[in-house]
Parts: sequence; C-alpha cells; structure tokens
Amino acid sequence: MAARTAKKTTSTPVKATEPQANGNGNSTVKGIRKMVHDGGGIAKVTLSEVRDELGFSRLGKHVLSQMGEHLTENSLGFYPAWVLSEDNTEPRQWQEVWLYERDHTPRSVVLDALGDPSAHDVAAALSLFNDSAPDYSKMDAEQRLTLIKTIANA
Repeated sequence: MAARTAKKTTSTPVKATEPQANGNGNSTVKGIRKMVHDGGGIAKVTLSEVRDELGFSRLGKHVLSQMGEHLTENSLGFYPAWVLSEDNTEPRQWQEVWLYERDHTPRSVVLDALGDPSAHDVAAALSLFNDSAPDYSKMDAEQRLTLIKTIANA
C-alpha cells in the first residue's frame, strides 16, 4: 500500500485586525458611502455593518480604531466617536454609530465639533444653525408656505 503524503499548501496568514476582502473583492468604503448618500449625507448603522463593509473579520478595540481611521481617511465622520475607538472596551455588533459625509456642511461641522470639542469651536459650529434660521414666529402663512416649497424643491 502506497503511503499517503499530505499535500502541503502555503498561504500568507492575514492578521485578524487587517481588512479582509469583502464581497466586492476589496476593502473599500463604497457600500458605506452609498448608505450615507442614500440617507442624505448621514446614516445610522451597526458596528457589524461597518465591520462587514470594511472587510474586517472581527470586532475588537484595536479593530475599532482601525475602522475609524479608515472612515476618516475616506472623508467620513462618525458619532459618537467613542464607539469606534479603544474607549469602547466591549464592542458589540449591534452597537450603533452615525456615519456622515465630512463635506463642510453645517451638519458635518457641528458633528465634528460635538465629536471632538477640544479641537473645534462648538459655539461657532452651532451658530451655523442659529444665525441662518429664520424666525418662524414672525412669518405669516404665505411666507411659511413659500419656505416649505423652497425646502421641498432643494
């Protein structure tokens, strides 16, 4: 009887913390960007959705930081920031985080300021909403209707 020899295969091991190829064959933020775009520039997602879209194989505090860095490098912000940081010592796939386009719109400026108040002027960021908001109490019905039409056509 011929001796059986095990066929030796070689493969390069991949660290568990590095992005793995996702369903598209690469590790990109295209799926996440689409979710954010479809949500009008902001989307509430779970950690498992972010993990899967970025192609990570597991969740861990070091993986969370890498996921956050990857999003930031691709002009996407996240709130609250602690969810995708090493401060999240017990990450769970069902935990939720808001992702948004970092496009310098008032929403993006305010979320960036609230997420890292030591690096931003929170009062100035919030004034983007207060200074530009019309005083609705002083509008008559026709002015309100015109405003609604303008917003609906934007």
